[in-house]
Amino acid sequence: MRFRPATTGLLLLVGLTGCSDPKTTKVPLAPEYPVRNDFLVTGASTASAQKWYEPGLPPLVRLEANLSLKKRLLADEVDRVRRAEPTLADDEIVKKAKAGLDRIVTTAIPDTEQQTLLSEIGTGVGSKVLDSRNYDSAERAEFAKGLTAIFGTPTDPKIDASTDAIKAAVTELRLEQKTLQAGEGLYRTYCLNCHGETGNGAGPGGKYLIPLPRDYRRGLFKFVSADPAKLGYIPKPRRADLYQTIHKGLAGAPMPAFTALAPEQIDNIISYVMFLSLRGETEFQAMRANILNQDDIPDALKEQFKAILPRWVASEKNPIVPDRDLSPLDEKYFTSVDFTDENKVQFFDSVLRGYYIFNGQDPTIKLDPTASTASVSKNCNGCHIGYGKAAPYQYDEWGSLVRPRNLTVAVLRGGRKPSDIYNRIHGGIHGSGMPSHYDLFKQSPDDKVKNVNKMWDVIHFVQVLSETNRRRSFKDRFNIDLEAE
Repeated sequence: MRFRPATTGLLLLVGLTGCSDPKTTKVPLAPEYPVRNDFLVTGASTASAQKWYEPGLPPLVRLEANLSLKKRLLADEVDRVRRAEPTLADDEIVKKAKAGLDRIVTTAIPDTEQQTLLSEIGTGVGSKVLDSRNYDSAERAEFAKGLTAIFGTPTDPKIDASTDAIKAAVTELRLEQKTLQAGEGLYRTYCLNCHGETGNGAGPGGKYLIPLPRDYRRGLFKFVSADPAKLGYIPKPRRADLYQTIHKGLAGAPMPAFTALAPEQIDNIISYVMFLSLRGETEFQAMRANILNQDDIPDALKEQFKAILPRWVASEKNPIVPDRDLSPLDEKYFTSVDFTDENKVQFFDSVLRGYYIFNGQDPTIKLDPTASTASVSKNCNGCHIGYGKAAPYQYDEWGSLVRPRNLTVAVLRGGRKPSDIYNRIHGGIHGSGMPSHYDLFKQSPDDKVKNVNKMWDVIHFVQVLSETNRRRSFKDRFNIDLEAE
């Protein structure tokens, strides 16, 4: 675990100087946003990780180096086959060289995790990693021209409101040119050092942090309060979600709290972050469509932009609404001086039900014991093994590593309020492998008769699980030792 002191030290340095000092010299503006030249991760890898990566060497950085090595090994093998069998046609030489490449790569790159990632790079529909570095200069120029036409440049960020519908969405989302220009300046001062000029999460300081700063270009955000049950797709963050992340930071992560910024400053930054994400996802999806389906580049950019923009609008309008009327205890236990003995009995009865649900022992919830750890049909402890103390490392949809949260520690990055936990369980944590559970935990007719709510039972259990004194109270009341499980 030697990376922890280094990461903490860098975090303190960033917090005290780089991204939060208004006197920091801004990075000079580029004439245009660079076209991405890296891997496009289209899904979470199946690679099995055994530990965190070293600072500055996340999986995709090592993958880039190993892919270059693999290409050199293939070239060497082609030369060897050509010398050994000079009469073979070129295509046969390459075919024969590739046939023996796996053995050579396994020897040269013994890291099985990286071997799996290498095998997932491709150009087909099932490929989890696509490589945008394969574009030639003419194709890259097409992307640059199309993106600039829609989104402008760093000195003049804007959205081409070519239709009334786009113009209305821009206004509703507060993405007007004047707001974006103000947001760009603030972003360059406070955010670029970690999140990068294009929002790629690989700024000068960010690439050495664990976990990595968010890459906005995927269009995925973890802590979101828009309701996937209403929308039918993975939603975008609402402005309130981004405000909370910027204003309060993320507990246990390198993302600091920018409490000194005025609300209007944070609002302008939010608009620019939304803009970078919209631009980045348009680029990502257009490249994906072009690589997989050979879609025309200018047309793909326009189509993807028009498909993505309405999702931001719809997400803003469709928040998760906790059924608070069904959980009168949700805030009382932690905030109210009027928490009565009767309340306490009701609360701990709910906690006990949550304990059984969490561990897959509630007979009213149908579980699949063979389900993957990312499936809602597996009990909570299937991912949060030992309540998270022994949770496995796994890949997320940004190509980095994540672990299901250790729930015995009072650090929940998306917030510890009951409503925060409700949002995480109901909506999921997008891109991380934590699925939405709104369907699994919804009230049945029998639950309503009994005034039982499985969602709040699990929330109350998580609240108790995260604090030592409350775990002891649970043990005293039910003779169940959560510390030993």
